[in-house]
Amino acid sequence: MAAEFARPGEPLHAALVGRAAASVVREPQRWADRGPAAVRLQHLWHVLVRFGVPA
Repeated sequence: MAAEFARPGEPLHAALVGRAAASVVREPQRWADRGPAAVRLQHLWHVLVRFGVPA
């Protein structure tokens, strides 16, 4: 995810996950292999909680 939605060296933060979440909603076909939209969005939340850094 970070490789596509972040600039090089940018840490994982809420805005980056927000960009990915917007993609899940706007382009569901790109994320179809990861289950229903609700599951995909929940996964993004878990990634942020686990690997995110404070602002």
